[in-house]
Amino acid sequence: MAKRLNQMFCEQQIIKRYLCVTRGVPDNLEGIIDIPLEMGRCEGKERMVLRPEALEEYKHKVKSAKFAKRAVTQYKVVSQYGNAALIEVWPKTGIRHQIRVHLGFGLRCPVLGDHKYSHLDKIAPQKLTADMLLALNVRQAKVRHIPMHLHARQYLLPSTG
Repeated sequence: MAKRLNQMFCEQQIIKRYLCVTRGVPDNLEGIIDIPLEMGRCEGKERMVLRPEALEEYKHKVKSAKFAKRAVTQYKVVSQYGNAALIEVWPKTGIRHQIRVHLGFGLRCPVLGDHKYSHLDKIAPQKLTADMLLALNVRQAKVRHIPMHLHARQYLLPSTG
């Protein structure tokens, strides 16, 4: 059974849906993010980074794209309040930290509580707006204790008969 599930994941037969709260509201309330990812470094620590130039390299099969992996994420803003949004996300590929990187770096709307992918140039606690701090009843100095607001909502498996 585990082997079959793994195969279904690899063949993208399993539909994964997530809900997350973000700091910021995307300019486009729904869309598809199609930006390759690869492992990078920030402050001596590994983390995934966007590699948009690899899209053209994939089309032309240039070897420099061999470390970048295609990553596609569909999203839709379900609700918004002030500087926060509730977003439903469907990753079409299964790259490590794909949702976090696409929202944080691709849309510039990081998942609330995700300090790893909130800043392009450093790993540090998020800076929240005054209205978000008030709504969460937290001071900026305590923001680092906010848990990540990303939830696996649903996994749809195909009928196996």
